[in-house]
Amino acid sequence: MKAALGLDSVAEKTDAELAAEVEHGAVWVGELSPEAWALIVRHEARAAVLNAVVAGGWEAVEAVLVRLWAVEARGRPLAA
Repeated sequence: MKAALGLDSVAEKTDAELAAEVEHGAVWVGELSPEAWALIVRHEARAAVLNAVVAGGWEAVEAVLVRLWAVEARGRPLAA
């Protein structure tokens, strides 16, 4: 099945090798901490983060995170 899906080469690579690969056209914008990712997941804000990075880059992502931390501190869910 892996061969049919073209995944043979993936199985032969270690996690470190896969992590070191950069896709053509990929652009580094920033890195989320595990705590920030957990916050995003808790508030189901993956789409908000993706939209932010497309619209305004890393600064926009940081603004979303600040908003999420504030919402969480108040104990209310993020409004859609």
